[in-house]
Amino acid sequence: MSHRLSNRINNVSGSKAAEMSARAAKLINEGATDVISLAVGEPGFNSPESVKEAAIQAIHENKTMYTPVDGVLPLKDAIIRRYQRDYDMAFSRSEICITTGAKHSLHNVFSTILNPEDEVIFFSPFWTSYPDMIKLSDGVPVAVETTHINGFQPEREKLLSAINNKTKALVLNIPHNPTGSVYTRQTLLMLAELARANPDMWIISDDIYDMLYWGEKPLTLLDVAPDLKDRYVIVNGVSKSYSMAGWRIGYTIGPEDITNAMRKFQSQSLSCASSISQYAAIPAFDIDHQALKPAIDLYQKRVDFTYKRLSEIKEISCVEAHSTFYLFPYVDKIIKTLGFESDLEFCLKLLEEKHLAVMPGSAFGASGYLRLSCADDISVLDEAITRLIDFIRQ
Repeated sequence: MSHRLSNRINNVSGSKAAEMSARAAKLINEGATDVISLAVGEPGFNSPESVKEAAIQAIHENKTMYTPVDGVLPLKDAIIRRYQRDYDMAFSRSEICITTGAKHSLHNVFSTILNPEDEVIFFSPFWTSYPDMIKLSDGVPVAVETTHINGFQPEREKLLSAINNKTKALVLNIPHNPTGSVYTRQTLLMLAELARANPDMWIISDDIYDMLYWGEKPLTLLDVAPDLKDRYVIVNGVSKSYSMAGWRIGYTIGPEDITNAMRKFQSQSLSCASSISQYAAIPAFDIDHQALKPAIDLYQKRVDFTYKRLSEIKEISCVEAHSTFYLFPYVDKIIKTLGFESDLEFCLKLLEEKHLAVMPGSAFGASGYLRLSCADDISVLDEAITRLIDFIRQ
């Protein structure tokens, strides 16, 4: 049988982060006891006690049946309270759809707005799954380059040249994975101007790291352009901010027409998110930024420590991060000097020789960079950068 699998699935790649993690796990399974992985975006803390207690209570109260497709009302109400408190934004239950994680939320959005050959614009470096998720929905991914030279801020002319009559959506990621950067007010005003000039273009804001910042709170596009709300979809979840990656709860907030469409799509694809995880997530939304500060302070210390250690290597250029727990150093000169053909080859050799797993920038659409997840203890990060330096200097 020559066509056993669909063209759609044959046209996409698997998760690069999962692949690198699997390679590190293989070393461990083969007996290596000193493997360090900075490859996966796993939070560095356990889930809150209030979340665990709510999950146990839900089990004891037998809240283990199907829920409404778009989520239980107490969870929606908790999300509404959270956005009123943190953003002074008012949303209704009918604008919210609960999903099994922010990744699933994005899949819902793409599946309900894209027709074949519709284009979706996003900025490189990008979260690794954007291109293939768009392809899975028969869309065409369009990456617009940004670089460390200007702090990964999108440039107007580059974005303008990418927009055409096939453009269906623009994806924003604030704060940004993999760089840890945020958009300036000037950048957001530019994006708002171009969005207004293209009234058929959806704006999808991937805000999964929106609580993980230190210093000034990052602005969103709605902060500077509330008039765009009628075609603006927020994608978020509990995985990163509340250290609940395995609970698999995400959500979208958007206009009622797209929310109704996602509810219909989800009813025929997933049914509903886990009932226990939904009830467990409710108390998470009562945890404000101040309550998260001890964890955020540690993330800042870990990121700053790693940034300073990277600064010991004169051939590396790195933008200082003020959010998330990532750094995205530019190492192209080192890669070429050492004779590697690509950043992937560099990373594979680093894993083989030094048992250190990091992600190649090419997985994020930006060759010549590395992504380091700095969520682990400083002692682990210190050893990781020592190994990286040894690998470069050997």
